[in-house]
Amino acid sequence: MARDGKPRHATRIAEQSIREWQGHNNEYYARFVLAVILQHRGDLNNAFLQFQIVADRYDRLRDQATQRQVAICRLLMSPERENGRDPGRRSRRRIVRMLESILMNDPLGVAAAAVHYHLGLFYEQAGRDELALYYYEAAANRAQVAEWYDRAFFSTGRVLYHQSRSRPRDIAVAMESLHVLTHYLADPDTSIYHDVAEDMKEGMRDHVHQSAFERAIFYDRNMFPPLTRRTALESFLREYPQAPQAAEAARRLEDVKRRFADELNET
Repeated sequence: MARDGKPRHATRIAEQSIREWQGHNNEYYARFVLAVILQHRGDLNNAFLQFQIVADRYDRLRDQATQRQVAICRLLMSPERENGRDPGRRSRRRIVRMLESILMNDPLGVAAAAVHYHLGLFYEQAGRDELALYYYEAAANRAQVAEWYDRAFFSTGRVLYHQSRSRPRDIAVAMESLHVLTHYLADPDTSIYHDVAEDMKEGMRDHVHQSAFERAIFYDRNMFPPLTRRTALESFLREYPQAPQAAEAARRLEDVKRRFADELNET
């Protein structure tokens, strides 16, 4: 009836069935049908509550009800950018309460990875990176469906990428982001965000090279002892031989060796 354009009539029948079958298993089938009708009508909050009752009290329909709840949360959440470059604007607080209620009801169920992923997305949108990373890791560990493993894996790299962009002097975060993005791109089970991950990886690699180079030449610019200057430049060339700055570092190293040959015991 709901599909045939009579959603109100269908709703009344479902509600009557719930009253008639109160206390019996059929009550939960009726509630599930009512929730589907409400979802079809766009009454997502009430649909979610009905699915919650079903998931809480009737094991046979728990998986179906939980998956429907996740679908509702996804509709109500602020979407991430289509290409995955950033998590999108902040979602409303009620979303996290809805997701937490699903997780508490069935922490190891078929939808657990999706719930963990969306909790991670909520907290990333809210700027709470530690919680976002915690839930993304949990999603990847629990994923039974490749999509949630893929999305959670990439999103971990995205959080670190944006952290590095906001803290440009923290080379450790940039290196961690580069490490995660490199492994994401090398994993045969990941492909959803391949293009943007490749772009982010290149950006992080450039950032790491530039930061490491600036750290190396800091000692030369500030007239540290020759041995310190030589060691810093040699370390950079050893760790980043393919960096665009390698030629300049090599030139500076040769200059240090030439000017301080006696002190460095160079001939």
